[in-house]
Amino acid sequence: MTRGTQRTVRDTALELLIAQGVAGFSIEEIHRRCGVAKTTIYRYWPSVHDLLIDTVDSQIQHLPTPDTGTLRSDLGALFGQVMSMPELASKRRMMLGLFQAATDDPPLRDALNALTRERSEPVRNVLRQALSRGELRDQIDIDHAVNVIEGPIIYRYMVRGDTFRPDDLDAILDIVTAAVTK
Repeated sequence: MTRGTQRTVRDTALELLIAQGVAGFSIEEIHRRCGVAKTTIYRYWPSVHDLLIDTVDSQIQHLPTPDTGTLRSDLGALFGQVMSMPELASKRRMMLGLFQAATDDPPLRDALNALTRERSEPVRNVLRQALSRGELRDQIDIDHAVNVIEGPIIYRYMVRGDTFRPDDLDAILDIVTAAVTK
């Protein structure tokens, strides 16, 4: 499959996901809309879950791990990039649909968990840097710390649908860094 064909399938998959949600997302419909043979689609994406996760993944910008010298400023730099991404609202709708569909679909839930874990890696890296600088509490569990940091931001944005002003993000980051630092 050429890059152009992959892009056509992904673009069609994204349009379908936005228009129909996860419930209307199928390889049959993507094939019908873009004309790429189903066998070709299945050769690159063995299941509808693989295509769905790849489509979502292609819309999420990979962020570098900042290293400003302190945990608080690293988190500010990292989440400042996230909050300034274009089309954040459509990504919110896409992710909410995916979370809902994953509740009753264990393979999709596993794929989504792997994707969200991968997406949290910059936060883990920032925490590891802070740990090596001696900023974190002794015996801190990095995965729990990631949950403490991401939780309020994800809840406010994904569940409540609130927008963020820079001072909102600063207030949240001040609280969560106080919880994990010495």
